Amino acid sequence: MTACGATLAMLTISYADLILARQLLPAAGSGGYAVGSVLTKGALWAPQVVTLLLLPRLAQGDRRARALGMAMIAACGAFLVAASAVAGELAFRLAGGADYLHLAGQAPLFAATGALYAVVFMLVNDRVATGARWPAAPLWVAAVGLAGAARLIAPHTVTGVLTCALVTAAGTAAVMSWLVFRPARR
Repeated sequence: MTACGATLAMLTISYADLILARQLLPAAGSGGYAVGSVLTKGALWAPQVVTLLLLPRLAQGDRRARALGMAMIAACGAFLVAASAVAGELAFRLAGGADYLHLAGQAPLFAATGALYAVVFMLVNDRVATGARWPAAPLWVAAVGLAGAARLIAPHTVTGVLTCALVTAAGTAAVMSWLVFRPARR
């Protein structure tokens, strides 16, 4: 049940911005956000093979495997963000066509959001594998915070929703890192 709840939380937080964009943005903005989210999902799901391969070692509390996994996921994320900075126009052209090229400058932000969630997913899976209580609680809190910020604070634009998503991903990654890497209590 813990793993199922964590998976649901991971899916919720990683798709919440797309759902919010559909609700808060006009049709053209929502469509543009959906095209950009292809980069987010690519940066999120591409490195997940690392997490899957390391799960047995994480369940054994292997700190070296966790560090190696984090390094590999971070390197993959950095590469994908850099690639989207260089080839953002191509990515938007392939994912949505010429109508969305005006958003190509935001490609690295979409990719960075996904890369940060890839880190979060690795850390949540580590907490599930090691039997932590409520391993996905920070994700549920973050999803509520994202929804509140996007609805009440941020401008209802692609940039506004994307900024909320990126800040939420960064904050969630920071909290999960603290939970996983903090010194053990005695």
